Amino acid sequence: MDKKTAIKLAATLKGQQVGGWQVGEYLNCGKSAFVCEASKNGVTAAIKIYDSILTEEFGEEVQTKRIKRQLVLVGKEHPNLVRIYDGGQCKEHGLFFLVMERVNKKSLDKAIPAFPRDKIATIINQIASAAKFLEELGAAHRDIKPSNIAITEDLKQATLLDFGVIRPLTDDNITDATKKKAFIGTLRYSPPEFLLRQEKDSVEGWRAITFYQLGAVLYDMIMRCPLFQDESEPYARLVRAVCDKVPEIKADDIDIEIINLANLCLLKKPEHRLQHVNWDDFVFPRPAVSRVDAARARIKSRSKLASVSVQEEDSADPYKRKMDQFIYDITECIKGAINKTCVGNEDFPPIELQSDFDTHIKVLTSIVKMEPSKRHALKMFLNIYVHVEILDFPSRLLRIKGLALLHNGSSTPKGPDVATEFFEGTFDNLAILDAIDRLLHIIMDEAQRRCEKIKNIGTERNKRKFSIWILPDLHNNQENE
Repeated sequence: MDKKTAIKLAATLKGQQVGGWQVGEYLNCGKSAFVCEASKNGVTAAIKIYDSILTEEFGEEVQTKRIKRQLVLVGKEHPNLVRIYDGGQCKEHGLFFLVMERVNKKSLDKAIPAFPRDKIATIINQIASAAKFLEELGAAHRDIKPSNIAITEDLKQATLLDFGVIRPLTDDNITDATKKKAFIGTLRYSPPEFLLRQEKDSVEGWRAITFYQLGAVLYDMIMRCPLFQDESEPYARLVRAVCDKVPEIKADDIDIEIINLANLCLLKKPEHRLQHVNWDDFVFPRPAVSRVDAARARIKSRSKLASVSVQEEDSADPYKRKMDQFIYDITECIKGAINKTCVGNEDFPPIELQSDFDTHIKVLTSIVKMEPSKRHALKMFLNIYVHVEILDFPSRLLRIKGLALLHNGSSTPKGPDVATEFFEGTFDNLAILDAIDRLLHIIMDEAQRRCEKIKNIGTERNKRKFSIWILPDLHNNQENE
């Protein structure tokens, strides 16, 4: 509901009664409703009046269920939970409404950019307590986030608001107001299983979602910015971040137990959250313990987090797992091909092999190093560079290029920007073995030929600087002396 429409509707209802409550001044509006002051029999409250478009779209039965879900909280009070007084459908206007306690506090998201460190434990303790209270009543909030948390000016008292997507846990027949598998909630603050609607419909399943959302609130307070702020646009990027990206939480001025709690709450897999987090973890301050016991607890907490984080990273992104395996296969294939040609072959001197993969450009570089060897007609040091470029991962398409450097052991100069292509095609061990074998033999032949032409290698001039780049193409050699 846009603000202009909300203000106009609120003005037409001001002074009238909706469900027996007299409507007062306009207060605010959201996506599906607007809020006004309300009063009845001396009780001052806030009345939330839902957009009639929702009724047109989903029907009266669905809207009635939505309201009834929230009315289970009537008469149930908790110091950190907004009180619900009344709700239903107004017979006179046909509007659906909900009456709740008027909370004169600002929302937590407005305080996040400068949130004080000493208030974090208190606030998360209070919100977790309210969420646990809901669970004990047989309900899950499902949309815990900073904008649904009201906080006093001194940042000491928090109130959990907005039960628009509250979910009873005790009725197996009840379904969500929209299509069964549609996402309901706030993407940024929802775990992967809830976003994909793969959550387990059980107390534990919804608790895992609550823990994640509490961890997201913790993240915002610790980092003083919204979770996945840099992944907000486009929408698909935020979806991918929620599903795959592990948030990084660093703060030297925050108790390590609070940081670890946030990290454990934000684990991607619900079973990991339930295994490593429980309601007592949100209770601060912790009971006093000796320094040694505290150190033991911190070490155990860090180890637990590190262990489960590795499991999460390995399982969160199937694409990354497959790519890592492909890189490993390529690396082992190139090493094997080089060793097969050089090691134990009397035509080649002993080699030193180094390999490194650049993840940004998806190129594996292997360097074969040979020292001068009179027996092998090699007067100088020889470095052979083998570059393997992943052109297309899904089809396993590769390009292999090579070049070499003859030098006298001085600092290695910058090489040419080009290398000779020896192979392009899909990953195939036998084809690559053949390509590497041809590459190494042609380069060795050319290096020996160059060494035959070189005289006075030991002169003082040549000790200072002497190098020749070899492109293994007999029709396109380059020298750089």
